[in-house]
Amino acid sequence: MIDEHQRHNLLSLLRSADAAISAQGLSLMRSLKGLDLTDCRLPALSYSALDLRGAILEGCSLVDATFSSTRAQGASLTLAALDGSTWRGCNLEGASLRRASWSSGRLLWVRLDAADLQRSTLTSLLGSHISAVGADFSGADLRGVRLRRSDLSGAVLYRADLRGADLRDVDLRGALLYRADLRGAHLRDVDLRGARLQGVDLADATLHGVVSDDETCWP
Repeated sequence: MIDEHQRHNLLSLLRSADAAISAQGLSLMRSLKGLDLTDCRLPALSYSALDLRGAILEGCSLVDATFSSTRAQGASLTLAALDGSTWRGCNLEGASLRRASWSSGRLLWVRLDAADLQRSTLTSLLGSHISAVGADFSGADLRGVRLRRSDLSGAVLYRADLRGADLRDVDLRGALLYRADLRGAHLRDVDLRGARLQGVDLADATLHGVVSDDETCWP
């Protein structure tokens, strides 16, 4: 844990306009657990093994930064800017990313289970082996995303915009896709058992190898 003096110095650094950061600052930033970092700015550097659990990063800028093995369970990233950022082996279970901007990001082996991504912007995001079980993507802009070999079972995608999305080999069992826009989406080998697709637009979507059952509700 960091003491109050270190905390004050760290917050001053993150709220400054200067993108330079010292080795000492990087060391301190390994533990940001529970801190209020509203509107702070993290430089576009590589961060490893950060502890952001329960941290408040609302309105923060993490643009083009790279995170690996970062723990951010329950963190609040509402309205945060994460465009172009890369996340590898990170845990954001239960995090709030409501109305966050994560365009052109890269995610590999990331956990987003039960995360709140309502009305977030995730256009052209590239991901693989993502676990977003029970996550809420209601109203999210997911145009052109690639989420191959990912688990979105039980996820809520109500009114989500998934035009042109690449969802090959994605697990969507029990997912709620009511009134989602899947025009031109690639759904090859997707598991839709128990999924709800009422009102979904599937024009020009690729559906080869899709798995469904008697509980799948088609448009």
